[in-house]
Amino acid sequence: MLKRVCVLVLFLTPLAALAENPPSDYQARLAKLAASKEPKAWLALADFCEEHLLWKEREEALRKTLEFDPESAQAHGRLDEAKWEGSWIPVDQAETKEAEAMKAKGLAFYATKWIEPAEADLLRKKDRASVGWDMEVRVDTPRLRLYSDRGICETRRLAAILDNFICAYRRVYAKPFSLKPSAVLKVYCFETSETYVDTFKNSTGKPMRENSGGGIYSRETGTLYVGKPPGPITELLRQQIAVRCCIHALDDLAGVDIENHAWFTNGRVMYWQYAIVGRQVLPGAARVDAHDKHPDTLEKIYKDPDLKALLRLDKDGFSQNPSRNQAESWGLVHFLSHGQGGKYAEGFLRFAQQIQKNPSKAKLEECLSVKVADLREAVQTHVQKVLLPAATGTGLPVLP
Repeated sequence: MLKRVCVLVLFLTPLAALAENPPSDYQARLAKLAASKEPKAWLALADFCEEHLLWKEREEALRKTLEFDPESAQAHGRLDEAKWEGSWIPVDQAETKEAEAMKAKGLAFYATKWIEPAEADLLRKKDRASVGWDMEVRVDTPRLRLYSDRGICETRRLAAILDNFICAYRRVYAKPFSLKPSAVLKVYCFETSETYVDTFKNSTGKPMRENSGGGIYSRETGTLYVGKPPGPITELLRQQIAVRCCIHALDDLAGVDIENHAWFTNGRVMYWQYAIVGRQVLPGAARVDAHDKHPDTLEKIYKDPDLKALLRLDKDGFSQNPSRNQAESWGLVHFLSHGQGGKYAEGFLRFAQQIQKNPSKAKLEECLSVKVADLREAVQTHVQKVLLPAATGTGLPVLP
């Protein structure tokens, strides 16, 4: 049987990190652990690294945990590994092997386990009556319930990614955000755009807006709808869309009013969708495929970024030029998280943890100890020398 642990997966095997000079707090903690062989102590250091966006250091702490406890399910899980037949392997491979083995035994997966097909059929019939559409699979995790008409392996993988993202959101922003521990997010995932559009209209009583792309969160129904945008789509892009929409759902559940901080919302959306499922050498850096024109947008925009104007945009103003504004927001958030050796990361996280109070631009500058206008050239350089090479695959290797 597959031994799988649903835990935070922020970044898979990073080969490089932007934070060349981690916070002194990290260095002090690391010095105290230098001679430690206690796995729990190294796991605690990994927790600290996650909270401070130190991905390379986080992985090193997890590897140290495994050095002293090779069977640590928590460490393996956080490295996106699962145990199959006595060996720890990448979780997607493990789930595929498990599905093949269970199907060979005539079993079907439903909710949380493999069961007899007749029992799965009864549960499916009940769920279809409840949700109002012909879903095939349900996957439950501690933080969400996902209904899907797609394959079981794809559905379980998406459920794990979203569950891990909720963990990430809570870990980074949880101190001021009052997400109820018992809150379970409801997610619908569709194979075709037709089912996606029709189900949204039937359940909300409203037509799908044209610019919804492949996902949308409905406050009225408390449901995240993950569909298929027009044209071909990769599994990676579908996962990124789901994470993108999930952050809007979590902001709503946490009661965060960020109408006047559109750059913050969209910058985090772009950052996290790539950090969680990008599989890049840089945390939060874009992975390019046939449907991702983000690097081209970045290259054009960052010849003349206007950060002061960006920070003044409300939600409506932001939507007037979404491609430009999303690209600038992502670049700014990435710079504040990792640029110049992580110089502004602590201040940016302090600002993020005050977002419920609708902080002003002056508060951001207070947290960063710098005027935003004075960061223009530094952000431009960060994008041109760090993000673009990672996004286009020039100069930095891309993980398979």
